[in-house]
Formats: sequence, structure tokens, C-alpha cells
Amino acid sequence: MDLQYLHFLQNIREQGGEFWERFFVFITELDVNPFVLFLIPCVLFWCLSKQSGQIVFFTYNVGTCLNTILKNAICCKRPFVRDATLHPSALTARPNNYSFPSGHSTIAVNIFGSAGWVIRNKYKVLTWCLWIFVALVLFSRNYLGAHTPQDVLVALINGIIIIGIAELLFKYLKEHPEKDNIVFYYGLGIVVLLYAYTILKYVVFKSYPAFEVTQVKPLTSMTDNLRAIGGFFGFVLGWYLERKFVNFKDPEKISLSEKWARFVVGAIIVAVFVFMIFPVLKHFVWYRPIQFFIQNMLCLFFIPLTFKGISTWFELTPNLKLTPKKTLLDNIYDFVNGEENKEQKEDKEGKKEKTKYRKNKLKNPHVKK
Repeated sequence: MDLQYLHFLQNIREQGGEFWERFFVFITELDVNPFVLFLIPCVLFWCLSKQSGQIVFFTYNVGTCLNTILKNAICCKRPFVRDATLHPSALTARPNNYSFPSGHSTIAVNIFGSAGWVIRNKYKVLTWCLWIFVALVLFSRNYLGAHTPQDVLVALINGIIIIGIAELLFKYLKEHPEKDNIVFYYGLGIVVLLYAYTILKYVVFKSYPAFEVTQVKPLTSMTDNLRAIGGFFGFVLGWYLERKFVNFKDPEKISLSEKWARFVVGAIIVAVFVFMIFPVLKHFVWYRPIQFFIQNMLCLFFIPLTFKGISTWFELTPNLKLTPKKTLLDNIYDFVNGEENKEQKEDKEGKKEKTKYRKNKLKNPHVKK
């Protein structure tokens, strides 16, 4: 039945012209755009709510890790490998990994779906837009001939379960912050077990099917596993280090202008890494297995550390004479544009009066103050 459904969609795709095919290619490529995947959980974490951002980071990394583990444990062939009369869309890259569950669907549910879930009470229109986008991504994977319906359905179910677990976990940690050490140690234990499983499966048991059977190289499968596990490790470590050594102020407690300051600074750093540094690093063999680790450590630990460092610098610089009640962005604006608060203006006017009095005193010693 699954292949019959894909044949039905293939006929529609071939007879319907390129418009809808290009539309769904755009949807599926936007779903895995690295800059978008960086920015959605980061904006939530930096500018909306630390807990909301942590939930999205958790669902994305756990979902990605579970997806690659299941893919490379089950080793399910792609539909076009099972049936040579099925052809994936020629407008997108031919998938070169296993089929079950769908990776694009996993990302859509765990990034866009979870983002829609955590903002559902404040931004209802945006929530529905995100969920509609998730539905389009799920359908696009069938329409473009890359996945069977069960690949997409299981990814959806996994994502919903992980979102539920994430919300319960971070709600518990908010009420019991002393338990973060236990969660961290459990996370490290899971990372060690998953690394051991991946290496043993590839090196010792050599249990991957032959390339001719599935059109997937075993080394690629192991590397995908290592990259996803590295992402989960980066999340666990970055989350823990931020709580223990940075603990930057929750965005729920700062002004709108400071949220914009965080967004601008963070987006610039992310853009530099995505478009300038990562394209250089990808040429090194060691980069791919630790790619997600670097990304999560950057977003969860180093950029928040930068936020705190900038705020501290402004607070400790005596020449700026910042007003404590003002936000970081207000102070930057005042410094650049020469704006001064009431106290500074009064102080400056007082100095002018004293200078004027001294000049007049020199001219006429009998001038009264």
C-alpha cells in the first residue's frame, strides 16, 4: 500500500508541472537550512525564555539522535531502492542514507513543531504557521518520493513523545534546580552508551547490509550516528556549563531593547560561523562527527558567555557612567550617539558654570559666585 500511494503521488508530480514540485523542494530545503535551524532554538533561548529554548534544543538533539540510531539499526531501504519504477524528484539531491524514520520530518516536528508548542499561549498566529509548515514538510517527503508514509508517521509520533518528555523534564528542573547534576550525569551515561553501540556495530559486529542492497555506505551511517550523538553531548555539556558558570539573565526578565541586542549580537556570530567558518571546517575529516557538538556548545554556552561578558564590560567601564536602570542596548545607543541621562547633564552643566565662574574671577577678582 505504501508504494501504491507513492506511485499515485508520482503520477500527480509528473503531470502537475514543475510549480508544485519546486514549491515542495523549497519547503523541504528550508526545513534543513543550517542558519534557520541555528536561529529558531537560539532566538527562543536568548530572547524569549530560557526554558522554552532548552525544550526546543532538547527535542531537536534527542530527536536527531534517536532518528539516526533507528535509521542505522533498522537499515530500511529507500522506496526507490525497493521499487525501481519509483523515482525521487530530480530537483533535489538523491537521498543517500536509510529511509526509516524520515530525517526531514524529524527535524520539522522537533524544531518547528516544538517551537510552535512552547509559544502557543503568546503567539497563536505564529504557532499555527509553524504547525502548517510541519505538515507541509511531512507531505513533501512523500510527494518528492523520498520516504514512505510510515517513515513520516513514525517521525511525527517520535517527535510528539519527545516534546512531551522535554516539557516535563524542564518543568521539573525549574522546580528542582539542585537536580541538574543528576540529569547531567545521566546524559553523559547515555552519550557513552550510544558511542559504544555505534563503534561496536561498525567495527566489531559489522552488521550493516552491503552497499548494493541499500545504496548506503556503512561508514556514512556510522558518521551520521557520531554526528548526532555529538550533538546530544554538546547539548548536555553546553546546558550544564551555562547553568553552572554563566547563568545569563532569563530573557523573560529583561527589556525588549536588550532582547534585540542579544538577537543582533547572536545572529552575527551565528552567521559568521555558518557562512564563513563551517564551510572551511567541513573539508577536515574530523569535523563532520563533531559538527553538532560545536554548534550546540556555541549556542548554549559560548554566545551566552559573550552576552554576559559584554554586559559586565559595560558595567565595569567607569568612563561610560552607565545608568543601572538602563538596558545594555540603551547604554550602547547613548554611548554611540552622545546621549546623556539627567544626572550626567546636571553634572556637565555644573562643571560649565564652575568653569565660567573661574574665567570671570580671573578677569574681575570681585565677582561673586
